[in-house]
Amino acid sequence: MNVNAGNLWNKKMWLGLILISAFFVRFTHFGIHRFHEDEALYASWGIRIFEHYDLLLNGASGVDKPPLLFYLQAIAYLFFGITENAARIPNLIAGVVSVSLIYKIGKYYFNEKTGLVSAWLMAISPLHIAYSNTAFTDMTMVMLGLAGIAAMTSKRFALAGVLVGLSLATKQFGVFWVPLIIVLLMLEIMQDTALRECFRDVRLKSFLKGFFITIGSLLLITAFSNPFWGFMLYLHKSSSTIESTVRGLTFWMSHYEKIFELPLLNIIGYVSIVWLVLINSHALLFSKNVTKRQKINRIAQLMFVVFIAGYLVSLLLLKPFQYVRYAVLWVPFVVLISGAFLVYIENLLKKIIHEKGTVVMAIIFLIGCGMLTFQFIKKDTLQYGAFYRSNDGIEQVAAYLREIDTDDKILLMRDSGWCYKFYANGISFFQKQDVEKLTDIIDIVEKNSGKKIFITSHLGNEHFNNILKSSGRLEVEVVLKSERYELFLLR
Repeated sequence: MNVNAGNLWNKKMWLGLILISAFFVRFTHFGIHRFHEDEALYASWGIRIFEHYDLLLNGASGVDKPPLLFYLQAIAYLFFGITENAARIPNLIAGVVSVSLIYKIGKYYFNEKTGLVSAWLMAISPLHIAYSNTAFTDMTMVMLGLAGIAAMTSKRFALAGVLVGLSLATKQFGVFWVPLIIVLLMLEIMQDTALRECFRDVRLKSFLKGFFITIGSLLLITAFSNPFWGFMLYLHKSSSTIESTVRGLTFWMSHYEKIFELPLLNIIGYVSIVWLVLINSHALLFSKNVTKRQKINRIAQLMFVVFIAGYLVSLLLLKPFQYVRYAVLWVPFVVLISGAFLVYIENLLKKIIHEKGTVVMAIIFLIGCGMLTFQFIKKDTLQYGAFYRSNDGIEQVAAYLREIDTDDKILLMRDSGWCYKFYANGISFFQKQDVEKLTDIIDIVEKNSGKKIFITSHLGNEHFNNILKSSGRLEVEVVLKSERYELFLLR
């Protein structure tokens, strides 16, 4: 009794330390980097919901994502004000919650120790840490998918359906969770039901009911809103060639390795996948002492490998924009399989050296502590995605424009112009237009004579700035220079 109570306390203590570490390292990175322009765009939609009561985002343009994260950002604004960090709070919470969820999933499909090691690996993953501190949609989408699997392992099948539906209501890529969790659910049902009876089982019906009620509600709301809430993937129109496929594979593998960054753990990440396929295939094909529960668990573990490979193939075939953040969806499964491999190595060493100590676990713990220390020291250099500091100085431009008395002004935006939809959101009389060509700018100026027309551009964009200043049809005045921006008045 006391031994069991002691073991329980040790498990809770380790999980508690892992979660505290996960929060600490994410919180110390919080707010280090300014908004990426996509973050600013998403956060501006949260402002529309919070400040303008535009619950359906009818007044927003270019809405290409489902809206759940924007509602969560609006709630964060209510408690913390409209700031960059407030817009990122939902993902900060989602990042830490994901660590606890991976523990639960690892414990269910592998064992207690695998759950703890996997949670530790996720807690120290640089890629996971980085995107827990952004306002992108990926981290919340991943957390909700994991919550769906965790709910299913707790026999809450309708809730699992709702959570997977909410993942899809956060980002289109949530659709990748659907086939995985349905297969895992079918395997769960097959423990006490024949395969032919699975499709009529009440557990599958409960899951589908929860999922379709959630998605159906979102689609119903969409029918009454102007934006088409992003049930699409942005795909490249380029044709597939061997060269482009190899180039794409090289790109995604380089970002797959950002899950750990450390070469040793990256090698373990690759080796563990091969190990899991071999050891489970051998057990399923040749072992005679495998119980039905063990067999189903091994098939479920193989489904994690299938998910990793299937997602990679999807990225290569569908050719979405190549953003690092798309690799976040790999993190849970890579840390699960890597955690299982490390526990296997530890058990193997115990048999060889007849030692009850946890040498491997101690090494992994020390490596993790080293990674946490390194990331704390180098936190200002851990940037993921393009143009992370592109909006430095943008507040000065927005403040200057607010001080102009007339309502009759137009802001033309180039480069990271989407950022203005967050920083200049309080200027309700802004006419914000995106422009790319000089001819478009000249046309707008000529059609709006008498109005004050401004255009912003990066200081580093010297080619465009020189063309703008040398145009014979425009009178150009530089009215403000900030850290990274020039603001021009056009006549």
